[in-house]
Amino acid sequence: MEVFAIFFLDARHRIIAFEPLFRGALDKVVVHPRDAVRRALVHNAATVIFAHNHPSGVAEPSRADRDVTGRLEQALAAVNVHVLDHLVGRRRWRDRLVRRARLALTVAGHATAFAAARRHSLRHRP
Repeated sequence: MEVFAIFFLDARHRIIAFEPLFRGALDKVVVHPRDAVRRALVHNAATVIFAHNHPSGVAEPSRADRDVTGRLEQALAAVNVHVLDHLVGRRRWRDRLVRRARLALTVAGHATAFAAARRHSLRHRP
């Protein structure tokens, strides 16, 4: 099953929350920008990182992934929320996406944010 999740970050790129928001079929998930905007506002997030899996095992973003990212960026920009990245993982999406988030945040100079994401992810393993 494909799952689309969002890391919600504050203005200093510290993770506020991580939520799997949308669940779909084996090969697609329907993402509603209004729900992403609503959750960003609930968390008072300044920045977000999108993350989702491809159960097929292909970790490259598809054209549909790029389109969704563009729609979400546009909707979130209207409420001054910046999109930092969109991570695509394979089958075991939580482990791989948390590792990729660590890399993205480390490159951005925010390694401490990963510690919070890892603690949260480990608590919520299936």
